[in-house]
Amino acid sequence: MDFYSTMANVAVNQLDMTDAQKAVFLSYTSYALAGLNASIEFNCAWQASVGLNFNIAFPDGYAVYHVLFVPKLQGPMDVIRIEGDYPFVRYFSYQSYDPKSLDPVASVRDYEIKSVRGVNPFATPGTTLGDKGKYQVHVTLNGDQGYPNELPTIASGSNATGAFVLLRVYAYDKQSPDKTDIWGAVAPPVVKYKLFNPSSGQGGLWYTLDQCTPNNTKIASQFISTIATGYSRVLATENKAGANPCPTWNSRDQFLDGGGVQGNLVAVITGTLPPSPGGLWTPPFVADFTKSNARYLSLSTYDLNIPGPVLQTLFDSDIVDFYSQYYGSEYLWNLRNSRQYKIVAAADLASAKRCGHLTRDAMFLSTWGQTARVSYPALVLREILSQSSRIGDTANNTQSIHNIKQACESIAGVGAKCETSSFASSVMKNFYPKVTYYDCLQGGKSVAAPYNQSATY
Repeated sequence: MDFYSTMANVAVNQLDMTDAQKAVFLSYTSYALAGLNASIEFNCAWQASVGLNFNIAFPDGYAVYHVLFVPKLQGPMDVIRIEGDYPFVRYFSYQSYDPKSLDPVASVRDYEIKSVRGVNPFATPGTTLGDKGKYQVHVTLNGDQGYPNELPTIASGSNATGAFVLLRVYAYDKQSPDKTDIWGAVAPPVVKYKLFNPSSGQGGLWYTLDQCTPNNTKIASQFISTIATGYSRVLATENKAGANPCPTWNSRDQFLDGGGVQGNLVAVITGTLPPSPGGLWTPPFVADFTKSNARYLSLSTYDLNIPGPVLQTLFDSDIVDFYSQYYGSEYLWNLRNSRQYKIVAAADLASAKRCGHLTRDAMFLSTWGQTARVSYPALVLREILSQSSRIGDTANNTQSIHNIKQACESIAGVGAKCETSSFASSVMKNFYPKVTYYDCLQGGKSVAAPYNQSATY
């Protein structure tokens, strides 16, 4: 119970609540957490796997976060070693957090990892499946012990002990033997630790942690849901009805960090898909940043009501596969239509079809919740590892989500309000998605939805 109470207080600090909000939040969570009689097991590897089984806090539909907490890491010379095979995924990374504050400390991304055997296919393009190697990531308190792929786990000035690490996995590779496996069609990484013995002045033996049981994820899910529900209670007391609507609702040609499709409202999203990777061993290779504008790009629909579940996600390969089938090949799609796409977001297929928006050359994106229509659906465009973050300025690097704020501030000044759709459009150019809203009436008549003149960006 002490662990749950501690983490609830960490959540209070991370959410930056007022004293009144804290009182509401803690009064609910303290009562709810008392019902969690079972404890999360820590003396094992990978205490929880967070994917659509949680579906809170606006996740990507193709992302899975694996949680590792090792309290045994006490001294600066203690070390944790994570041994794994390179997964069949589009992207993965390790991120460490301070165990006390949960502030992010350091990360190592897939292409930065040095192999202990074989080749890292995320760093070396043009390899074969048989070349795929193995890696080790090391975790120490301060990250200064000289190990390869070493991560510190405490923030500067922190007196915390223990290690808190997330393994992030996004989507699947085209050659994956199991595209639904949450570990990327490889075994979960093995976690070992070695503690320094002050009396002998030497390190001890390596100990291997057993894999945690699935029950751990169930308990962790209950805990996180309690935190999310507690926060929704805070919002409800402020007459927000537990919802967090985005201020860009129903604005024309908006950047896809918000908006919504409510009732009979249909959103038609059009744009040009930036060049995207083929796969680890399928050109254009994941490791070749010169051939792709971003490692991963997705478009998702969300319910902005707390706890913020994702409704559906399309990632770049979904779009490529759809139009490759429609035109006969990706090459013909590029040749005949310059990678242009059309996606129709609506509460259901009937609404999308009724007014003729869901044509044969359009993909469907649902804004329907698991049990009912949602009150505040939103569209979110996500990009991971833009080309500009890897290889510097080239002709297309400025057309990246990564550079929108920087481009705006270079014109308007540092600290200026830089979230407008006009700046996003000027930066991303032809890769900027356009959104048009329609009211699809029951008789099949489609009319342009009213423009919200007071919308802020």
